[in-house]
Amino acid sequence: MGGPDSLIVGLEYIASFRLAIVALYMLQVYDWALQFGDEYRLVLKARWTSAKVGYLLCRYYPLLAWIVILWAWTGNHKKSLCESVLKPVHCLLIPMQLCSQGVMLMRAYAFTGRNKIVLVLLGLCYFAAIGLNIWGLGAKMSLPHGLFLALGRTGCFPDHSGGVLAARMAAVISVAVLMDFISLTVVLLHCFKIRSMQGSLGLMFVRQGLISFVVVLLVNVTAAIVYFGRKSQYNGVGLPFMLVLSNLVACRLILGLSRRASPTDTKIIRQHSQIVRDALDYSPDRNAKRKIDVWLMMI
Repeated sequence: MGGPDSLIVGLEYIASFRLAIVALYMLQVYDWALQFGDEYRLVLKARWTSAKVGYLLCRYYPLLAWIVILWAWTGNHKKSLCESVLKPVHCLLIPMQLCSQGVMLMRAYAFTGRNKIVLVLLGLCYFAAIGLNIWGLGAKMSLPHGLFLALGRTGCFPDHSGGVLAARMAAVISVAVLMDFISLTVVLLHCFKIRSMQGSLGLMFVRQGLISFVVVLLVNVTAAIVYFGRKSQYNGVGLPFMLVLSNLVACRLILGLSRRASPTDTKIIRQHSQIVRDALDYSPDRNAKRKIDVWLMMI
């Protein structure tokens, strides 16, 4: 830290970073509590599949890992302690992006009819993401030493203000944006193809997951904009948002698809009743049709 102005900037960074970390954990807990009923019915009680494994990783790994991150980044610790825990804590971030990207890869592959070309293309991006995450989040990093000199104690977060770490973080964010863009593009192209060939079936694909791909891309693009912004001292704030929100969207995507695959009893009754009603449209017995209409209104 070069002077009072630099110290003020550093204190602002600490305050904004800590608020972001706490807010993100509360958002995870809120979303988990909100979705737990559907989670228990559609995921926990379901048989083991790749989607179930992906959901559990996206949901519970960030929830558990964030407890350690909260302790490290929002507490006031000695520099000696932070030097020993900085890298292990930062390594906890590595699976977060890989979990959500893995789920989006599986869904893009499924949405495109298990197209092998899509699998190879996204698989190469995913392996690149694995390597860049290990290199970017697990390699050696430094503490903001000026803050420790001025404050004595502070959080165990790395210095994102510039240098090698900034370049590594930029690579991590960039590969996430690239993979999301490719996933969205191939799903969009497949939706247009299916729609032109089979009518409304393409719209079903849009409803089932296209919005999730758009949201994940927007989250990662926003994180990239923050990271590459002119106020470099705030670069690190966007990364936690990218990691957490992507996992929340991936969980909601799996739950949404599971709801469609496992409709409730009431929904099944409505669907069957509607089939009967449509058939009665061609029947001269109007009294029977009116009875079905009344029954549908009561369900």
